[in-house]
Amino acid sequence: MIHVIKLKGIVGLEILPLQLEQQLDQLGLSKSDELRFEVNSPGGSVPDGFEIFNMIKNLDVAKKVFEVTGIAMSIMSLIIMSGDEVEASEISMLMIHKASTGLEGNADELVKQADILNKIDEILVELYFKRNQAKGKIKLSREEIMEKLATETWMTPEEARDYGFVDRIVNKSDFKIAAQMKDLILNNRSMKHLERLRKLLALGGRPEITAEMFKEHFAKALGEKKYQDLSEEEAATLAETVKGAIKDAIGAETLTEEEAAQCAALLTAAVEELKATETALTEEEKQKQEEEKKKKEEEYAAINAKLDAQDEVNKEIAQALVATSELMEGIKGEIVALQKGVRTFGKKPIVNNSRINLGETYVDPYAKHRAEMAEIEKKTRQGAKSPAKTA
Repeated sequence: MIHVIKLKGIVGLEILPLQLEQQLDQLGLSKSDELRFEVNSPGGSVPDGFEIFNMIKNLDVAKKVFEVTGIAMSIMSLIIMSGDEVEASEISMLMIHKASTGLEGNADELVKQADILNKIDEILVELYFKRNQAKGKIKLSREEIMEKLATETWMTPEEARDYGFVDRIVNKSDFKIAAQMKDLILNNRSMKHLERLRKLLALGGRPEITAEMFKEHFAKALGEKKYQDLSEEEAATLAETVKGAIKDAIGAETLTEEEAAQCAALLTAAVEELKATETALTEEEKQKQEEEKKKKEEEYAAINAKLDAQDEVNKEIAQALVATSELMEGIKGEIVALQKGVRTFGKKPIVNNSRINLGETYVDPYAKHRAEMAEIEKKTRQGAKSPAKTA
């Protein structure tokens, strides 16, 4: 079975590896199937082009045929070589050139990028060289192919066939048309879209700054703050923060004049939109905020009242502890007085205006002992006063 797939547009924008992979999966290909790719593309992203090249190259089908119905420029001129055969309409063109980039940066970054571009050029040269050696009528050395890349070589179908990049020309009507088309593309300076394509298709070209990208970084930099509450200095700092985030997002050290102007316009739009949002609170929302605030204040007042009541309880407990301490000191003094026998039994102690009742009758535990000692002392004294007896 023959399946036809159209590869038309810019690689990396209209022609995407993932979409092509899904399309191939849906076909449910078998080894007996034939795939025909109709091509009309100015090229595009080199990494996406490499992925598509490898994807088609590794397909296990009976035959893979590319038909160039318009142009096959830049990386698309390489993709078509992943097939078994390449057909070109008489009204068509191929173009090969060295990889390019639209990146900016310091000297070290540019040197690094140049090294990457040189490696890509080496890959392109090798693939074109193998195709040329296998199928070309005019054999080219690697150095000659590199020279053609450096000079951006445009080829008519006949020239592409001579170099082996095209196997056959189909729908041949007037061979002069292709030559006129080549002359138009190379010499008509009004075709400004070619320069635009070069920028769009540049390897590693910086991503476009979109309104969505700017809003995302603007919201992240602002955080929970309100723009209308910012001072002029804080607003300026916010703008610089957002600009720095944008530069990081597109992988650039500095912004071009066009990008800076775009950022300024996006910033103005974002600020105006945010101000409108911040001032769009309805009376109902404001009332709700006031009610929530009042509720919080009442909760705080209730908590403070409980704390005040607890303070009063704590004061009463402290006073009771002081009174108890004084009472214990008074009891301790009474006990000491009883032990020393100097207690005045006719008098009851008064502590903190509270009468301490130790009983109506007080018993002196040392009274009997003192009486016995007094009796002994009395007898001793009497014996000392008696006259001595003689024998």
